[in-house]
Amino acid sequence: MIFDGPWHQIPDGCTAVTISLDGRLQSDLDWAKAQSMAQEISEKGFKIFWDLELGLFNRLLHPISDEMQLKTLGLAIEHFYKSIWSEFSENTVGLCLYRGSLDLSSQYPWSDEQQENFLLWCQESNIDSTDPFSKKLYCRDAGTEYLNLLANFVPEAIIPFILLDARNVQDPFKCLRLLDPERTDRFSRALKGSVVSTRDYLWNEIGIMESISVNTGLYLPHSKNYRECNHKNYENTFCALDQHKIPYRLIAEDHLITDWDGLDYLLVDPQSISRMGQRKILGFCAAGGTVVSMDGQEIGVPNEMNIDQFMKSSR
Repeated sequence: MIFDGPWHQIPDGCTAVTISLDGRLQSDLDWAKAQSMAQEISEKGFKIFWDLELGLFNRLLHPISDEMQLKTLGLAIEHFYKSIWSEFSENTVGLCLYRGSLDLSSQYPWSDEQQENFLLWCQESNIDSTDPFSKKLYCRDAGTEYLNLLANFVPEAIIPFILLDARNVQDPFKCLRLLDPERTDRFSRALKGSVVSTRDYLWNEIGIMESISVNTGLYLPHSKNYRECNHKNYENTFCALDQHKIPYRLIAEDHLITDWDGLDYLLVDPQSISRMGQRKILGFCAAGGTVVSMDGQEIGVPNEMNIDQFMKSSR
């Protein structure tokens, strides 16, 4: 577990400590105090989780489209590699580039240019711009694109993290949409207060820890197929899993083959399965897994049951 508080108050069971670094545009990148602290922590046998504050997203000094700003933030990451990583690589757990709300619209740096980009994005994505949730989805895409651009500056030897606070997104399906793992598959993620379960790390008031092992997965279709989803199926399934206290985790279509380890059951909305998804689901069945239809309609694969049968068998 990574302790997220003052290092001299480390509780039992923690093996790593968070150290913050100021990497914002106005910073002189003088991290001597942090290096001294890291040295002392390392000597006591603890590892280090570096939290690099870049001002994302509401504390950026310039518009998010400013290329020089992006390059300057990238220089802060490169400076970390040269000045910190070179000394503490063996004791480093990872490097956090963003800590904040899952709903990026709450702190997104809107401008006339961004408003125009939003309307164009809605047109290209065939999304209703008057729907309040559309801005949250746009900010998800624009924000994670920016994070991925920053990740280009992170050397392969370093594990980049993002810490996402999901407490202000209480609708399970909306939370599921904002958590789309396709957007952030270059990062290790830690979630706080999420109403849906994932394979990501857990983040709470004490620190960051690994998620529990579960044998039930909830199929997340490719983003292109979201509109074909029966939202009611997902809402009913979330409710049933919660009522029966069945632990589960999201598993994206794109990562189904690599992430089905440990899963015995895969809950699927029949209306959201793409052709590629169908082939991957057949592979899951061939590996011994059981597919559960959320609405009871037959999917047409081996080892299949409906949601009612699954709930009864899980009691």
